[in-house]
Amino acid sequence: MNHNNSNFTCTVRPTALSRWSINTSIGILIATFSFNVTAETTTHYYDGNTQHAIKLQPNLVAEFASNASAQARSTENANTKRPFVTIRKNVPLASRAAGSATSQSPVFREGDSPAGRLMALPGGVIVNFKPDWTDDQIQLWAKTHSYVIKQKLNILGNWYVIDTPPGLISLQTANDIHETGEVLSASPNWWKQTVTR
Repeated sequence: MNHNNSNFTCTVRPTALSRWSINTSIGILIATFSFNVTAETTTHYYDGNTQHAIKLQPNLVAEFASNASAQARSTENANTKRPFVTIRKNVPLASRAAGSATSQSPVFREGDSPAGRLMALPGGVIVNFKPDWTDDQIQLWAKTHSYVIKQKLNILGNWYVIDTPPGLISLQTANDIHETGEVLSASPNWWKQTVTR
């Protein structure tokens, strides 16, 4: 069997076709996933009605300690505490293993400047709903859109946190919610680098 493409020709024996098809399919899936994560290095998020540019830092990964492991460490010894987030260089972004005490996120840089703050996505979307919406209306909206409300923030306004896993899914979810126009704003729950002066 011949498979022809303008840049690629491959002859496959019929007995090897199923193994070739499976390996090719897996390779295409991996390449597609890698392309989506690394090809578009500049993207955006919303803060209110302002769209902010962010740039993917492909050689960096943020690792977040889970709340349970962070609490356990805080009871050990104050001198042995590890931070909530650790930025690692040249570590592949992997999915969280079941029972793992850490989760990961790609790292972005704020704006287009190399001096922009590093940012990562520990999970969650912060949504400001219209002031006339009741809690019941917000819960119904979330259920209708298959979102889970994690908490109502104890600040002025109708601010809620929608639960998402860490990483790109929280950025995409925030942008999707904001772009519906159904809410006042939606922004990812960002971890942002701070610099001690």
